[in-house]
Amino acid sequence: MFKSKKLFYVLLIFLSLSLVLSPISSADWPMFQKSPDHVGYVDEPSDFVNNLWTINLGSNTNSTPIVKDDTLYAISNDGVLHSIDLKNGTVNWTYKFSNSISTSPVIKGDILYVGDLNGNFYAFNTSSKTLKWTFSNPKPIESSAVVDKNNVYVTEDNGHVYSLDIKDGDKKWDKEIGGKLKSSPVVSSGTIYFGSTNGGVYALKTSDGSSKWNFTTGDAVLASPAVKGDRLAIGSVDNTFYVINTSNGNLIWKEEMANKVVSSASIDEYNNNIYVGDDSGNMTCFDLRDGKTKWSYQTGGSVQSTPAFYNDTIAFTSNDGSLYILNKFSGKENMTYGPGYYLFNSKITSSPVIIGNTLILTANDGNVYSLNLLKQSTPISVYVWYDIIIIIVLIIIIGVLISLNKKRKAKKPIKKKQYKKFQ
Repeated sequence: MFKSKKLFYVLLIFLSLSLVLSPISSADWPMFQKSPDHVGYVDEPSDFVNNLWTINLGSNTNSTPIVKDDTLYAISNDGVLHSIDLKNGTVNWTYKFSNSISTSPVIKGDILYVGDLNGNFYAFNTSSKTLKWTFSNPKPIESSAVVDKNNVYVTEDNGHVYSLDIKDGDKKWDKEIGGKLKSSPVVSSGTIYFGSTNGGVYALKTSDGSSKWNFTTGDAVLASPAVKGDRLAIGSVDNTFYVINTSNGNLIWKEEMANKVVSSASIDEYNNNIYVGDDSGNMTCFDLRDGKTKWSYQTGGSVQSTPAFYNDTIAFTSNDGSLYILNKFSGKENMTYGPGYYLFNSKITSSPVIIGNTLILTANDGNVYSLNLLKQSTPISVYVWYDIIIIIVLIIIIGVLISLNKKRKAKKPIKKKQYKKFQ
């Protein structure tokens, strides 16, 4: 086939290097909303096939997990990192960080990056299971970091943004913004975007942290931005959803919402739809170009998670304790899944993660669930058995009460009728 063995080996080496040096695989979900620009979209199905499973992390969790090489990394609020086999849900190993963690990790290569509520930011080697370096500040880290090229960007409650070298944690630059920075940053085209509790939305140059522009909303900005081309979308606690020009910070359009917007938006990069939840329980689809409402879907609790996409569907969670999967064009419900089965529902504030036909869901009760999107099949939650036990107990109690009532009636003496004598 080849004219020489030398040409064959050259081509073989080239193909091998292409695989090794290739960017993020479509089968990975290495950070919050998958990529530095928070697209949250699965570009193509992977060949990964999972089993349905449930695992308890031993503590409540608000953190959205990540996936690398068919391994799920999930962190519980008590600061325990769990390495989990994505196929069957078995725990490979665990590692305990020093303090509580509520934010989502990010991974590049073998190094996982995450901050804790005591202001420590960690670079952790998942192969050796050891800390590579730590960067510390006195205030909590409540936002997820973002890795881009050789830098990791961290926003903290001390109002500062840091650019750190991913190799050793050395600080490249530090920019003081003000307020508390609970909004997870986004990086796109050499710019980092984020919000602050002081009501501002900020754009800084990734090269040196210098300001490009800032935009002022009417209240705190807790949500993370989503970026596509020249448009940045972000919500505020002032009950308003904004779309801003990424070049100059000018407002393109805004829409009043029924309640505050803590949910981070997701932009469908294959059309002009943008999706965002609010604390009134709505998930709303807007036209990215002009803000026209295409559809809105009502859930039973606040929607504070970020939607993820797969084919023609959108998946998100609600504080009513349920996962919702809708048709992204019409808003029509495809399926819902409430692992608490009403009696044991707990909030779900973390965002879903999609790998091929697999959806991973972490609930605030500390459970992680693996679902099959293709078959729309879900694992049997432990709460099913709790519900069954409660129903059985109620049936027994009702049976006992009925039996006691019958016995009471049987023992009750029958009163004879008294007749008056007529004289």
